[in-house]
Parts: sequence; structure tokens; C-alpha cells
Amino acid sequence: MWHDALKPWRLRNSLTCRFLNPLQADQKKAKFFQAEGDHLTLLAVYEAWKAAKFSNPWCFENFIQARSMRRAQDVRKQVRPMFCFCFLKHLA
Repeated sequence: MWHDALKPWRLRNSLTCRFLNPLQADQKKAKFFQAEGDHLTLLAVYEAWKAAKFSNPWCFENFIQARSMRRAQDVRKQVRPMFCFCFLKHLA
């Protein structure tokens, strides 16, 4: 369907806010790029945000939407305990 073609665009634009200065936003985005794929790129963004102590000003400086990052953090908090439980259960 046509909306499937828009998924990469929506993912990319759900995290970045490029309207103010597109060239500068692309330069900032390039420092998070991981050739292995989008998931690792998003993980690199999350880890950098985490290193910045989940700072909203860091998001603004890097043209990242803080709301999307907080949503990712909420999802991670929900999924991590389930992953750990399943992993430990598998080891037993």
C-alpha cells in the first residue's frame, strides 16, 4: 500500500526536526549514522541522549524531538524487564 512507502520517512522525521536549518540538521544527524542499519543508528541516538542525561537541550541542539525520545525511553522501560525474564528463563 502507499502508506508502507512512507514508513521510512515517518520514522526518520519522527525523531528529527529539520525545519529551522536543514543543512545543520543533516550534519548533526550524520554523526549518529551506523552503516549496519537504522536500528543501530537509533540506538546510537538513544545512547548519546542517555550520555547527556536525557537532556531536552541536547535534543534541541541535535535536532531531535525530545517527545519522541521520551516515548522510546518509555517503551524501553516496558520491554526490558520482559526481555530479561525471557533471557533468564532460556538460560535455566
